[in-house]
Amino acid sequence: MPHSDCKLTVHFGSAADAKRAGAILKHETSFKKRGSAKVRIKNRSLTILIQADDIVAMRATLNTYLRHLQVMGAVSDVLEKKT
Repeated sequence: MPHSDCKLTVHFGSAADAKRAGAILKHETSFKKRGSAKVRIKNRSLTILIQADDIVAMRATLNTYLRHLQVMGAVSDVLEKKT
């Protein structure tokens, strides 16, 4: 069966923001069905390394992480507007 790998790096405005996002996303890594993921933080960058059994599992796993990042960005925007 083909194996798929993906690396996604997101750059944040601060190291603290990257660390917060990483802490949230690390909880997702424990859910392993047809793929696995590792979350790494270095300075202001967050990197997600995904390995999946096939391209469909890769897409599903990547979409999950992208959705979480999108929600975090939206929440951050709302909180910034309130302050």
